Amino acid sequence: VSITFDFAGHSYIASDSKRISQMDWQRKANLLAGTSCQSGQSCYKDGLGPFARFRSITDIAVDAKGHLYIADGGNHRIRKLTRKDERCLKEGATRSCYSGSPSTSGKGSCKSGTQSCKNGYWTLCQGEVLPVQETCDGKDEDCDGVIDSPIASPPRCKKQLGVCQNSRQTCTNGKWQLCSLSSYRKHNSKYSTSEICDVLDNNCDGQIDEGVLNCVRTLAGDGRCYSRQQRLYYCYKDGPGLQAQFYYISAMIRDKQGNLYIADRSARIRMLDTKGNVSTLAGTGVRGYKDGPAAQAQFNYPSALAFDGLGNLYIADSGNYRIRKLSLLTKQVTTIAGSGVSGHKDGAALQAQFSSIAGMALDTSGNLFVSEDGYYRIRKVDLNNKQVSVWVGASRAGTSDGRRTSAFFTRLSSMTMNTNGTLFVVDAGIGIRTVDPLGNVKTLVKDSLQFSGIVTDSIGNVYVTVNEGSGRSHIREYDRTGKFVRNIVESNQYAFVDGPLSQVKMYSPTALVLDAKGNIIFADSGNYRIRKITLR
Repeated sequence: VSITFDFAGHSYIASDSKRISQMDWQRKANLLAGTSCQSGQSCYKDGLGPFARFRSITDIAVDAKGHLYIADGGNHRIRKLTRKDERCLKEGATRSCYSGSPSTSGKGSCKSGTQSCKNGYWTLCQGEVLPVQETCDGKDEDCDGVIDSPIASPPRCKKQLGVCQNSRQTCTNGKWQLCSLSSYRKHNSKYSTSEICDVLDNNCDGQIDEGVLNCVRTLAGDGRCYSRQQRLYYCYKDGPGLQAQFYYISAMIRDKQGNLYIADRSARIRMLDTKGNVSTLAGTGVRGYKDGPAAQAQFNYPSALAFDGLGNLYIADSGNYRIRKLSLLTKQVTTIAGSGVSGHKDGAALQAQFSSIAGMALDTSGNLFVSEDGYYRIRKVDLNNKQVSVWVGASRAGTSDGRRTSAFFTRLSSMTMNTNGTLFVVDAGIGIRTVDPLGNVKTLVKDSLQFSGIVTDSIGNVYVTVNEGSGRSHIREYDRTGKFVRNIVESNQYAFVDGPLSQVKMYSPTALVLDAKGNIIFADSGNYRIRKITLR
């Protein structure tokens, strides 16, 4: 608290570091200068006393003419409040006074005060009411002729996400009104109680374009990827989905609860949970080979995933020529097959050899089927007997259908399995082949397109990602007979655009899965994002 006195005996007090008041003869404090600093406002403002702003008043002084000098320590300034003195002739005489703007005199709450002649000078105006910042109370406190307007920093509306960000309540009849549909629309014309496919959060629930048919939206990934130093990859960030970062997504698989497991070439296994958060389940980010606690395990190019529904995630660790298991219950990583040497040797699981594994699928009997990039056989890992053997495919490349080892493949890559136990596998140069539970191989789709990811729905429709080069990519649908249905999404340039199907742009779509409703979730690996196509 700072206090000083003028020649007429008036006292001036700075009591809260922001305001200066004068005490009248009835010991009533009259505000001379200073107002509070609202959030987002500068705490420095010159001008008419009651509207000036100070950051921290540390001392005040008055000169012989009644001018106040203010040490505004918070703003590192010395400031002056000027007093207009007038001499008077009749001791004790009074007159009306008003020190505010003439345009506000007599309006709203503003009123004139009284000056007295004392010791030959008119005293400061006593009892006047000057304009102050408006509040929601049914009064015109800033004396502009309008009640309750404008009000600085009204309370925020309940919804503050999406297009509702910074929306504010309105004051009606001296009371704050809860925000209504019209309030939100007045704030932003794009507000709607249901989503629109416009890459905005129209209903302000924190999600963009969710549930809108024939619309593509991003679930995770901010689209940024940085260079690497040595063996540490910096395209990596966990957290809320749209703030997460990925290096290159090579495989995805979904559990019954809706959690999405991700094989990331940053040498990590990650998860996008049902709340939209990305976390790391295993891997340090350093390429290598190490079993043990998940947080300390090392991988070298995880390329395919399978899930048994019992809390075990199977990982094709292609760069280590092994198949690993991550227990989500114990958070331990173990090797279940592969000696670490590249090859195609069958036999005991830990002595077997694999090359670059491109696809895996697990049946209900505990058999893990494996396709290897560029190889022409599908192999089976019996998880119960811990043995590796050839399931289908002859000893050389070819194109003929057939049963078990009488069938021929050219260059296998990714695969998936439907609920009946039938494998759907991409055979580059031929198209899409199926393998039923008895080992009968048939060509479902004959096409030389560069298929990448593959998934099938409950009625037998097949969805694939296609990358043709020169920026052209698409996601296409075939029916259960292998007949081409449509290109769901087409992109003719390397770019990123969400929104209506006809406007979407992609950059190297790879893995894809279906959600519980049959909507497509795909990895747009060149854009470092996971995206969703809502079809149902």
